[in-house]
Amino acid sequence: MARYWLYAENQYDNLNSTIERITRFAWDNRLEAGQTTLGNVSAQLDGNEIKGDPDAWVVFLCFWHHPSVLWDFMMAAFEAAETDDHYQKIATNLAEHLLAHYGSAIPNVEKLAQQNDDFARMLTGAWRHRMSDDVWARLRLIQARVPNPLPSMIPVEKGINYMSDSLSEFDRKNANKGRYLPDQNGVWSPRSELKDLDAGCD
Repeated sequence: MARYWLYAENQYDNLNSTIERITRFAWDNRLEAGQTTLGNVSAQLDGNEIKGDPDAWVVFLCFWHHPSVLWDFMMAAFEAAETDDHYQKIATNLAEHLLAHYGSAIPNVEKLAQQNDDFARMLTGAWRHRMSDDVWARLRLIQARVPNPLPSMIPVEKGINYMSDSLSEFDRKNANKGRYLPDQNGVWSPRSELKDLDAGCD
């Protein structure tokens, strides 16, 4: 799914169904995917009013799926990425959402950015969105260390307060705004089970 999201774009719009487009993409790219896998991907793209649009499926993923699923999909896309446009797409559609709605993931992001220069460079394409002050400051530290950032990176000179006046006090103070929250052991559970408390970033 990640590779299809990054690479397919509109090149298969002439085909009539999602399963046809998925199958043709797998064939053209010599992907080892059986009919069951292709059928499952097609079913996901055709469900929930997504109508075969992989971008719409990613939006659905971000808002409704468990943060570990979002992380895994982001990593699959990152592994498949080959161009700056791919990195930008991942930063804008996945990294921004993850850090804005599940900011307690920032230690994992920091750790991987230290280990992988390409991952850190991808993160330079992320803007603030709804990130808390703490998460945004920590992301900016990652971005500032990248010698060749993506062209879209907000210049370091703008500081960590850039765009802060456009956010609510709730957004600025709360790292986690999604449907799941981490408990004291760092395990993500539905927000309703944790009484709507923000467990913080660390």
